[in-house]
Order: sequence, then structure tokens, then C-alpha cells
Amino acid sequence: MKSITRFLPTDQFHIVPLNGLSPDDLKQSAKNCSLDREQLRHNTLLNLLAKSLGAERGFAGYRELYARSILPFMKQHELNHRVDLLACPVGSEDRMTRLQLSVEQVCGRLFNSDLPLPQRLFTGYNFDYAQRYYNALETFNYWRQREAMGTPQLDGSDFERLENLVNKNRDAIDQISGKRIQDLVVGGFLDFSLYSSFNLLGDLLVQSASTPMVVPKLYWPNDCDKSQQLREQKRDIAVASWFRETIESGTAGWVDVIPFNEKLIFLKGSNGEYDFLLPNLRSKPFEHQIYAPYLKRADVPSQMNEEYHFQRWYYFEFDGWREQAEHDSEVDFYLGGGVPADHPGTWPILRSSLIKRKIYAPSSAKLGKSKSCPVAFHRIQLDDKCLYVSDLIPIADFARFTNHRPDYIHSRDSVENSGALDDLSTMNRDAPDLPASVTWYDACAFMAYFEELYGLPVRLLKTWEYRLLREQCPGISRPGSSRDDIDELTHGLKLSDHPEKTLLGFRDEKRSDSLLTFIDEKSEQDLGAHPEYMSEDRFQSLVCKYAKPLEYIEHPVGLRFVDSDQFGEWLYENPYGKNAAAVRSRSVRSIYNLPYIERDHFIAASTGKYKHMKIGFRICYAASN
Repeated sequence: MKSITRFLPTDQFHIVPLNGLSPDDLKQSAKNCSLDREQLRHNTLLNLLAKSLGAERGFAGYRELYARSILPFMKQHELNHRVDLLACPVGSEDRMTRLQLSVEQVCGRLFNSDLPLPQRLFTGYNFDYAQRYYNALETFNYWRQREAMGTPQLDGSDFERLENLVNKNRDAIDQISGKRIQDLVVGGFLDFSLYSSFNLLGDLLVQSASTPMVVPKLYWPNDCDKSQQLREQKRDIAVASWFRETIESGTAGWVDVIPFNEKLIFLKGSNGEYDFLLPNLRSKPFEHQIYAPYLKRADVPSQMNEEYHFQRWYYFEFDGWREQAEHDSEVDFYLGGGVPADHPGTWPILRSSLIKRKIYAPSSAKLGKSKSCPVAFHRIQLDDKCLYVSDLIPIADFARFTNHRPDYIHSRDSVENSGALDDLSTMNRDAPDLPASVTWYDACAFMAYFEELYGLPVRLLKTWEYRLLREQCPGISRPGSSRDDIDELTHGLKLSDHPEKTLLGFRDEKRSDSLLTFIDEKSEQDLGAHPEYMSEDRFQSLVCKYAKPLEYIEHPVGLRFVDSDQFGEWLYENPYGKNAAAVRSRSVRSIYNLPYIERDHFIAASTGKYKHMKIGFRICYAASN
């Protein structure tokens, strides 16, 4: 039988894999504990586990509790064999896996919500989704066409007609598909409606109900039409209510909720299956080394670890209702004026929301004392703080770092040789005062060295800071806007004034005046800004150099930004360790040429070479007024 493993975090940032409840299971869990920097004795871990399960007097007390109380309790309730009662639905398509509750969702509702403990919970275990909803959208659309209702719509009067039809004929069977009309419609709206309501914020999936039956996770910008919001909400509630009628008509998918004590709750299936839950259980272990194998923790500057510190706090220390907090963060984002195009991702908005609600307090940057810093910083006032921002770090300064940190270069070489990192030497053969071209990880390592040497808590610019700085540059309207798109392709000319020109023609003209060129050193051949297709090894051996003097866009305080989209800058955000925010310098678009730089991140291990560009970086630090 496959082992079921959940993970229990400790206050010391250790992670205990939990496979069972017997004393022997706990011993094995303590033995397999993933330790952070601080070591814990085996007996200490056993006592922590015993306390987590509600036992007094440590592990010895748990032995007694297990023999005298837990085992008889399990026998009384016929909890015979453990299975994962939160597992993916049987016979499900990939799209059905979203109809699955996580360990964090269930533990949050049962232990952290302050709501009454439900008697039963719908997890989908042994519920045959495939029988009811297989190929759901295609079947639904075909049925609608046959019913002469036209192309499916998601809201408005069309859905009202559909709702009336379902309410009158919900138990009728479609002769072609053999499915109930109600199941056809629910299946057709899985993607559009049911997924938003399949949660434990409301009581759609619990018995007995104590809160509003359906709480859809729907979010709208402030300027969204209110009537549209009401229509979407009504639609999702209707679809969820039909789904509720279906699951209430049988026992499949439901499990009983049986508390043993305040810290141990059993879930029971219909045939003696059981599962168990504790407060703060996790479905996955926390990844401390999110930048491995590219960076060691010592090579990450303190202020670039902000995201890591928040994620670690949320995993190990946050003891609130996670699903509610995450839902509230989305609401806060849109109430604060956010729009989908600028959505930076789950982690940044969750962090912002918990700071706003005074639940999370980030550590503040501390200015150290060290020798005189050779890098010039420009002072910029931002709200209640001053931001000190450098110009682009030149090749000379980056070379000084590599000379002082041969250990980093040695470690980097081993990763580079595996093909996981771009070569630095072919990207930095220009004059020493020109901007360096590096990976996001190299920029971090430079800043860690810089912080240690000069005592300044430096970091990269955050996306919103970069946008604000660029908007303050003379002659710049909204960076990344559609107007900029046309200007970028046409050099500011109007196509209507030049009928002989096409967008492709302007692009060719732009290429002929390129910032960069690629050189094959073996043949001494200049291959231009966009070499023809060649093998990866040969392309990586090409030297990329600046082909002409750099031109700049200048900020009022003197900051300079390269006036070319063949140059980019690394920015702060890298929430998952592998892809980071980066921006094309002229158009303020993502490296993939989209306006959503907040979420259209680029490969952090790249120097930009494969996109025929260079990516550099500048550093900054914040100080209170």
C-alpha cells in the first residue's frame, strides 16, 4: 500500500514527515525529520510530535494515550485502514483535479476558521466525476446546439434562459449523451463557474451548513460594471447549487468528520477507510534552497531574501485560516485599484495584504558602517522613504567582484558547464565602463558581496519602483502602453504618413541600426545583431558586443536608462526561484515583449543572449527620511 505522507512544520523551521499515528510511526517521522540549521535531539522531536497530537507528558504520555484512547477510539468508529481521502477524484480528467481540496484547505477550515465543526465533508473521494462530467464542455455545447439555443454564453439573458430550462427539466435525460440535463449544464460550466465555488469558505462542501452556502472566488477591478458582477455571481451560485443537489443525492464523495481531541481529527469513508489531520499540516515540504543550484544562501543579499522570508514565515509561523487570508488578499488587490494586467502573482499580493492587516511585519533594512562606497547613488523621494539608486553596474565593477570571489566563480562554472547558466565571458568583452550583462543570480551574488563589503542593504529595483522612475522621465507617458508599442516598431512615425512602409519594413530598418552585434572569434566574422540559426554550442561561443555608442533616456535626478530594447534590466521579483522580473529598457515591456512585466518573468539563468540582447542591473537601497 502506498504510504501517505503529510508534513508538520516546527517552530525551529524543521519539517517532520508524518505517515501514521503509532508510536513507531512517530519514531520514524522524527528520524526522517528535515532539519534546518539548528540541530534537534531525537527525543526533543518525539516530544514535539506528542504535543502536536494533544498528549501531555511528552512521548511517554503519547504512548499511553495511543494505547488507552486512540486505538479504542479507532475501533469504536470502525477506522480500519488509512487511505488518502483528499486524493484526486477517481476517473478524472486533468481539468477535474481542480475539484480537489488541499490538506491546507481542510485543516484551515477544521482548525483555524472558528466555524462550527462540520459533520461531513465532501472531498470527492470515490465520487465518479468521469461518469457525470467526462468530455463535459464538448457534450454541453453539442446539446445546446441541438436545443437551438445557439453558441453558449456565460451570462446575461442567455444564462437566465438556460437556468429556467434546467429548473424545469433537471432530472430529464438527454437521449444522445445519456446524461441528466442538470449534469450536462454543470459539466459545461466547470471551468467558468464551479471551480470558483469549490472551496471551504462557504458551506457548499460541508454538512451541516453554518455559513453562506456558496462563496465564489470572484474578483473584479473597481471599474468593472456592477451589473456584470452580479450576473457572474448569480451564475456561479446557480451552478454550484445544482452541483450541491447532485452530491447530496448520494453518499459518494462524502466523508465523516470525527474529532478525537482539539488537535486530532479523523475523516472516515463509507467502507472503513480513514485519514487523519492535525493543525497546520502541509501537503509539501518547504523548500529552503529555492535558488539551488545557482546560489547558496550566503550569496543572497538580505534584502533580496524578502520573498523567501515571507514564504518561510507563512509556512512555519502563520496560524490563521489560509484560504480566507488568500481570498482576502485578492479582494484587497482589486479594491486597491489593481487590474488583471498588473497582477504580480499570489505571493506578492498575499504579503501586501497581511502587512496591511498588521498580521505580518517584515524586518526593516539596516544600514551598516563600512568603508567608503565607490558606487554613486541618486537620491529619489518615494512616499515616506528615500530610495538611493545606482546607474547600471559597469563591467569593471562586476569584474572586481569576480576577482574577489573566486569561490563563487568556481561554483558557478560547475553549474555553467552543465548547461544551466549562460557564459559571462562572451557577454562582457566591451569597454570596462559599459554596462555588464549577467544572469539574475549573478546580480544577487554581486549584491551580497557589495553588502558585506560596504554595509549597504542593496537590492534590485522592484517592478513598481522601476515603472515609477520611468514615468518620471521627460517625454515618457505610460511605459508599456499600446502607444509605445507602435512607437517602438515605427520609430515614432505614423504608418498613414508613409504608405510605402510596413511594420515589417520598420522592423528591418530597426535591425539595421542595432545596438548589438555577434562575432565569431574563430572566423573573425561579424554576424550582425541576429545571427542565422546555428547549433547551440556554436551560438553560445559567439561574443556579443555593443555595436555603437549607447544612447540614454535620462531621469530628472540623473539616472540613465539605455535607449534600446536590445538591452534589459533585471528587477527584484523572483517568487519561485527560477524566473525573475526583467524589462526591456526602451519600451518597458517584458523580455518576451509583453506589457505585463509584473508577471511575465524571464529565465533567471540567462544573460539575454538567446533573445539577442544583453540584460544588466542596477542596485538600490531604501532609507527612512
